[in-house]
Amino acid sequence: MKLPNLLNAALRIIPKVKFNYYKFKSNTVNERGLDVSTYEEPVEVTGLITPVPADKYEELDLSLQREHVYIHMPSNVVSLRTQESPDKVEYDGKTYFIIRLVDWYKYNGWVSCIGARTE
Repeated sequence: MKLPNLLNAALRIIPKVKFNYYKFKSNTVNERGLDVSTYEEPVEVTGLITPVPADKYEELDLSLQREHVYIHMPSNVVSLRTQESPDKVEYDGKTYFIIRLVDWYKYNGWVSCIGARTE
């Protein structure tokens, strides 16, 4: 059953932002023998990024050592299939690894994720 696109409705009310999405490509081994993640070229996406409230960290089993954000994207670009490294998003000079995904795309045309800020 196809539902009305709730994210598009929200984007008419809540200020939207542009950010870059990087899809994981592969790992390569560097000169020290360590895996280094490589990514596809960035794709500019318009959506919503909001902080996860501190009182939700425990409920969502998130580390208090990192900043976490909700990411809502009106596209099917985020894929958290079994892979060696997570996809990532760059916004406001910060990079976030996608650690969780709720895929509403086939029902509603968007995905909702939780991103963890990288160091």
